[in-house]
Amino acid sequence: MSDANNSQPDREPDRIYRAGGKEFRIYTEYNEELDDFILDFPDFEANPEYTDEGRPFASSAQSGCQYSNPPGCYDCGSCEWFFREKDSKAVISVCMCDERRMGEAVN
Repeated sequence: MSDANNSQPDREPDRIYRAGGKEFRIYTEYNEELDDFILDFPDFEANPEYTDEGRPFASSAQSGCQYSNPPGCYDCGSCEWFFREKDSKAVISVCMCDERRMGEAVN
């Protein structure tokens, strides 16, 4: 996973995701551990980003947090707070949990 603003001007992104008024350009990168090429998604846990309203961006594979609904969700994609704006299979979205809003208690 990389910085959410991964910019590679010398090539076109492999995927473009839009969520919370922002565009995320995703590139395929070689992963030595897997010995394969994979999509390099932003690491919102290591590098949090927020909407203009202070809500955190999240990826569906991101680890669930203490505020998950229902409690004990393994990942953000399973949580009811993971708001998929237009695509029910979106992998990048916005967490709508008020407890995780910027300025509020963060896990």
